Amino acid sequence: MNMLASKFEKIRILIYGLFSPMVWIVLGIILCVAISVFALQYDRPVADAVAGGAGFFASLLIVELCCELKRIKFRNSRPLYQDRIVKIAVAQIANDLVPLIDKLSLDNSRLRIVGYDGQYILGENRRLWRNALSRWLKKGLNVEYILMNPSQDVVNSFTRIKDKAKIKDGRLKIFVLECPDANGLKEVKRLKTTHPTLFSGGDGTKAMWVEGDHPLGSRFAYDVTYVPPGAMNEGQNRKFNEYERMIEKYRREIPT
Repeated sequence: MNMLASKFEKIRILIYGLFSPMVWIVLGIILCVAISVFALQYDRPVADAVAGGAGFFASLLIVELCCELKRIKFRNSRPLYQDRIVKIAVAQIANDLVPLIDKLSLDNSRLRIVGYDGQYILGENRRLWRNALSRWLKKGLNVEYILMNPSQDVVNSFTRIKDKAKIKDGRLKIFVLECPDANGLKEVKRLKTTHPTLFSGGDGTKAMWVEGDHPLGSRFAYDVTYVPPGAMNEGQNRKFNEYERMIEKYRREIPT
């Protein structure tokens, strides 16, 4: 069911992703009024049919706005449930991962984030993501960003975050994933698809964020699973350790 929801969300995002939901509402109302005024110039049956179609279109837009508000409410309530696995059909790390990490004990803890090119730090949610990283660093969290194909602009952006936080060297590190032989291609490809984020608390707790699919160049991740500390059972710990092993095996630090 979650996979079906993620497929539907991909289509929905292609349609609604051009503008914010509120912009679509305004454009829809304008279009409905224009169609209705045009339809009134014709016979009553035609006017009724066109006006009905316009009303149906407006209803779809209102439903979309209500769904967006519901998603925001659900997003804000996720951090309250620290003992259950959270399934997210469509996610953005700045909007969905940040409030979850904010609820964890960050001092002397470690966060490893796997991404592809790191362009998210330069995208439309860059302010939210940069502010979150800076806030976490100041709270004593050690952040390790593991990327597959980072540009120099991305590396420079992380360097500025590190300098702005005014902390000791080593709290923010950037790595690149490398595959030295054919035997590691399968594991690196797995990391490229799932983009795991691993949290290791200074108090021994663990948490894990794993994406079912993150298309290249997309700001959205699909079919995401977040495992909070209270839900890290034996099976989840095995997955955590496996991702941890792959990350440590194939990464190389980039000086910042």
